[in-house]
Amino acid sequence: MTLPATPPITAQDINVELGRAASAPFSINGAEERALAGIPSGAIAFTDFLGKTNAITWTTPVEASGSNTAGAFSINADIGAANANKTVLVVGHGAWPTGVENTGFASISIDGTGATTRAFKGLTDGTQGIAVWIITAEVSTAGVVAIAGTYAPTGVAGQTKIAVYTTVQDFTITEALTGFANTAVSPIEASVAIDVSEAGAVIAGMTSSQQTNNTTWTGVTEIYDADFNSTFRASGGKSEGLGLQSNRTVKGSQVIADVEGQVIAAISTVKA
Repeated sequence: MTLPATPPITAQDINVELGRAASAPFSINGAEERALAGIPSGAIAFTDFLGKTNAITWTTPVEASGSNTAGAFSINADIGAANANKTVLVVGHGAWPTGVENTGFASISIDGTGATTRAFKGLTDGTQGIAVWIITAEVSTAGVVAIAGTYAPTGVAGQTKIAVYTTVQDFTITEALTGFANTAVSPIEASVAIDVSEAGAVIAGMTSSQQTNNTTWTGVTEIYDADFNSTFRASGGKSEGLGLQSNRTVKGSQVIADVEGQVIAAISTVKA
């Protein structure tokens, strides 16, 4: 939930936003209170809490795409305004016509800053290789930057699509998981069972060799879902402000007519 954007606002409102009982002890100078208000020191007032949320929030993603040359790609995308506390999170989708199964990166960066791979799942359905991945990096710069990487272990020509999210909040990762399905049984449903913290958020991506049929998401709200260059399907979503939950089912479901492959990656985050 989010605190009121206009007065009145009470200590009880702030306690509830912090995950406490409304009647719990409250100090406007407390560490958790100051973190919520965004006032680490100095004068603080109840008006500093207006419109604030204790939930982790991520921007609506910027989508971009490009080709792989011998497994390497460099895709330009807008990462928004400059901020010293900004984290960029990229969900990526890749495909190769040769059936190669890549399992990670030889290198991966955002605006020249080495990124951390949080999840990567590759699969071949026998005729096509696909992958989905999630990376993060702290990048303070603004505007359009390059997301660049080289797939491993096999560098072949292919296609990559990305969705770029950002946050300026400090956060921790509750869990990051991958899953897959490779079957002729319809609907095909790659899924994960991911833990969620109180006031947490889940971001997920799915890549499928079945490019023409829409994806139906469970566990996140769909943000994008499209056939990419008649090569593969890239789909993703997020949900924020979630309650404490173990093994939340996150899956993408598609109708298929023959053997297809599908891979999914999801990350669960919470405000630090």
